[in-house]
Order: sequence, then C-alpha cells, then structure tokens
Amino acid sequence: ADSNEVPPGAFLPLANLNGIGETLDRVVVTRVLETLQSAPEGLRLILNITSNTLMSPAFLPWLSEQLQANRTPTSRLIIELSEIDIHKSFQQALEFCRGLEELGLPLSISHFGCALDPFGILDTIKPAFLKLDDTIVRDIIYSTHQKERIRGLIRQIHQRQLLVVTPHVEDMDVLPILWEVGADYAQGYCLQAPSNEMNYEFMTEEEITLTASQH
Repeated sequence: ADSNEVPPGAFLPLANLNGIGETLDRVVVTRVLETLQSAPEGLRLILNITSNTLMSPAFLPWLSEQLQANRTPTSRLIIELSEIDIHKSFQQALEFCRGLEELGLPLSISHFGCALDPFGILDTIKPAFLKLDDTIVRDIIYSTHQKERIRGLIRQIHQRQLLVVTPHVEDMDVLPILWEVGADYAQGYCLQAPSNEMNYEFMTEEEITLTASQH
C-alpha cells in the first residue's frame, strides 16, 4: 500500500505459509526467461526456489515446457535451494534435484555451512555452487579466527570441485579478504543494490599482477 516496498524476507515466509510460494516462483521464472532472451549471451541467473515449489511435483514439468518454449539454454538458469529446506524435506529435495539434473539445470545450495555435517548432503545431492550462510561471512573482516575457518571451509568445497558464493557483502574492504581465502563469487550491495531493470555494470575478467612491497 502507498507504494511501500515489502522485502522478500517479509513476504516470502508468509507466501510459503499460505501455499502460494510456487505461484510466485512461476511468475519469477517467466520474467527471468524473458530477461535472458535479450540479455548478454554470457549472463547466467540464479533463481531462488521456495519450499512450496520444492514440494510440488508439477513445477519441474512446467519449467521444462517454459524452457523449451523460450529456447533457453539450461546452463544460463541456475536453480537455488536452501540447505535448510533440503534438510527439512530431504527425500523430496533429492527427487527435485534429480529432476533438475535430467533437465540439465545447474544447482546452487544457499545457507551452506550451518548444519552439523554440512558436507553430508553432498554425497547424494550434486550442486555446482555453494552459497555460504551470511552468518559465516559476517565477521570475516574483524576476526582472524573466522577468516581461517572460512578458508578451511572453502578449501574443502574446492576439493569437491564446487564453486563458492559469498552473500551479503556490504563492505568493499571485505572483497580482498574473500579473494585471499579463495571465494569464487561475491554477492551484495557493495557491488550494486537490486534494481527493477537488468542495468548492472557487470565486471569483466582481467588478469593483474600483484608485487609484494619491500621492507
């Protein structure tokens, strides 16, 4: 009301409680596929899926039809599930992930690292990306202990040939630390805040040489 925006953290839990999470996910998928048709060829988008959709047997057949209708290469759309939702409904999540694999869609797991055995699910579920939980990354700039913990976690992830995404990066000073500990991707407002349009200033890859200072 009155043009006040409601953040996802406020409306998505209510949507799931009322069983309309899948409806919202279908709207977002439709918009995403339309966007990818006119977006740069190398652009890939990660789409967060609600727990309602995870439990729905109708979603993946519908998604397959949409991908065919839009002629979207499956590598350009990455589906993201929460580690929390996976543990809550493990059998359904396993079937959902098998369906993604059959469609050729990459998988990302968010909120990774909070479970007692976070690597346990990786024996049966095969993601391409792991997005660390923001509580793990939050104090990295202030805590040497936390920095070393993340370095060890990322090392274990890389040993499994998976890529690491670090979320909620709000301070530019955090970026060199994330690079130092081996993170592959960063996500957060310090790069650019969300927008109604796909008008981000995407960074290009460049090779640089760092020379140590002489003391």
